[in-house]
Formats: sequence, structure tokens, C-alpha cells
Amino acid sequence: MGASEFFLRPYYKDVTSFALGAEVLAPGIPLRLRGGYRYDPAPFRLTYCPTGDCDMGEGRDPREIDVAIDRERSFFTAGAGYLFSGVFTVDLAFETGKYERVIEGSDPELYQEERKADQYILTVGYRF
Repeated sequence: MGASEFFLRPYYKDVTSFALGAEVLAPGIPLRLRGGYRYDPAPFRLTYCPTGDCDMGEGRDPREIDVAIDRERSFFTAGAGYLFSGVFTVDLAFETGKYERVIEGSDPELYQEERKADQYILTVGYRF
């Protein structure tokens, strides 16, 4: 199967991601406080093959079972940035989020997944 055929398989779906954020400048000091939210749905349909030998060719094997996304990926962010001497910036942020998936149908215990992601982001910059 060629690369272009792989992407034509029925496992991908159209999704829309979005992000919202706000920044507040602290009065009298060069400090910025930030907060945000990001919604990032998975662009693929996860399937499960209970027998382990499903044909993963161009079409779907009738034995494949869809895995439902109970909660799409969503993330919350909080951060702050400080400007030193008008030229050097330090920004620190924390992002946390998760999603959950289970098998659709009569046996949800067959496949369950919950993923949580936490990350710290540190950036520095120098203005010329």
C-alpha cells in the first residue's frame, strides 16, 4: 500500500481545533499573566480488532470495532512573563489536559484509555 492510499483509508475525520487565551499586564511592573484553553480533537478514528488478524488494507474489516472518544483532548494553560531591564524576557507556563476513550458497544471493559498530559514550558528572549 502506497503512502497516498494509506491516507485515503476511512480512519481519518475532519476536525476543528481552537484556542482561547488572555493576557493581563500587571500595573507598574513589567509582568504579564496569561491563561488559556485549547481544544484539540484527534483527527483519526481508533479501531480495535478483537481477533488480532483484521485486514488493514484499503477498506475496513467488518470485525473492527470503533473506539469512542468519551472526552476529546482539551488543555488548560497558565503562565507569566517578566521583562528584565527592557531587553531580557523570561516566560514560564504550565499546561495540563487529558482525554478518554472506550470501546463502543456491549463490552466497554475490552478497551479503556485515559491519557493525562502535563508540561512546563520555559522560554527566554533578548530584544536587540
